[in-house]
Amino acid sequence: MASQICILDDDPKFLRTISEELAESYTVRMVGTSQAFWNEFVPGRFDLIVLDMRLAREREGMDVLREVLRIDPLQQVAIATAYPDTETYLAAIQEGALIYLDKARVDPHTLALLFDATIQQGRLKRDCAASAQALERINPLEIVGSSGEARRLRAEIDRLSSPVLHRCPVLIAGETGCGRELVARNLHARAYPTTWRPMAIFSARGLPDEDCIRILLGGVFSNRRAARRGLLEDAHGGSLLVRDADTLSPRVLKTIYEAWSGREFLPAGDYSPRPLDARLFMTVGRRMPIMDSLNPGATESMDVSPLRERKEDVVPLALHFLDSLVRLGRDTPTAFSPEVANSLLSHHWPGNIAELRAAVEYAAVRAKSDGDTLLEPKHLPLINQRLNGRKPDRLWNLDYQEKRVQVEMVDAAIRELVTSNKTTLAKFLGIGVSTTLTRRMARCLEEYPDLANEFPATAKVFPSSSVPVN
Repeated sequence: MASQICILDDDPKFLRTISEELAESYTVRMVGTSQAFWNEFVPGRFDLIVLDMRLAREREGMDVLREVLRIDPLQQVAIATAYPDTETYLAAIQEGALIYLDKARVDPHTLALLFDATIQQGRLKRDCAASAQALERINPLEIVGSSGEARRLRAEIDRLSSPVLHRCPVLIAGETGCGRELVARNLHARAYPTTWRPMAIFSARGLPDEDCIRILLGGVFSNRRAARRGLLEDAHGGSLLVRDADTLSPRVLKTIYEAWSGREFLPAGDYSPRPLDARLFMTVGRRMPIMDSLNPGATESMDVSPLRERKEDVVPLALHFLDSLVRLGRDTPTAFSPEVANSLLSHHWPGNIAELRAAVEYAAVRAKSDGDTLLEPKHLPLINQRLNGRKPDRLWNLDYQEKRVQVEMVDAAIRELVTSNKTTLAKFLGIGVSTTLTRRMARCLEEYPDLANEFPATAKVFPSSSVPVN
């Protein structure tokens, strides 16, 4: 079946110029007004859409471009203009157009080749999106675990997914890394179960208020000639997730809440409001600091407990992360030893689920590198290795951890270079002279003698008594 191309342009000469060449390879639908275009447009119908930037009014084609990509973000779109300049080029590309055409310089044959490449790219994008959706159905955004807390979270997500509450902002409170964003993604997926909808994420910790508002509203600013699309526009038709909302100023929170509750916002330098119909989720450390900035009577909230309070879920989560690596095609172990389970359960997990995931992925890489088919305690990051005879207080001893890393790097360099020449090692490690390296290793091994047993190659090259420790 021939590829479908739709051309929206009110210039008959331009239409004739390209239609003869394109008609040989494509099915071309030509329309002259935006109203006629919307009568024809259906998401996924056309492989490529070509829009004239200037129709009945200046830059009307840009308005059509924004709406097309809002409805179907995977649509391939080209912008054509008889008045090319840098400003319109930047505006078109920033709004999502893949091709920018100068009508006066169109070569029909070259144009056909360019369109063909763009159409092929679009098909690959849709295939990738379909594969991602299929993978999500196989591996859903689930709350893993059988603890009472996991069951409570699932029940809360069910409650907040009610259509009655779709116009309520949701505060998701908890420590960093405990799964707050996963809860928001579950709520988003429940809100739009049958169609793809955008989820814009606003993360602005430490940014000045002016920068935050620019990111949110978009528009034309004093130091830019072209318009910049804002996150609020990206969220239209889907959801907006505001990370760490309790760190934002009242001014920024007010900007978000007024745009969301009023269902529209005004980009900088613009005179026509843009619609905003989206669910609003905010992750916070605690509920109270931002409640006064919102409407308490119309705000829903839920707490996500830290991982240390749901230890029953640690092992199921670790297995889930390991299984996720296998599903992604990674050649990694699929199970771990009972000693690893004990080590995981004994850890406090200050970084919560995010730390657990990083630990499992790190261990999988180490196991693969060692050629092992089972995860063992030796593969885990140091912070989890409580079974190797180390004192528990060493886990949080910053001086010990720093010196251990130094000794471990020297040990790795000795094995990498297959040499015990101190000058060569110092040069390889970026240290000026060998005596500096020798003194540093002597200090580490004098203060923590157990490092010599852990890294015998380093201890052999740099015996702790070789240089006095000053």
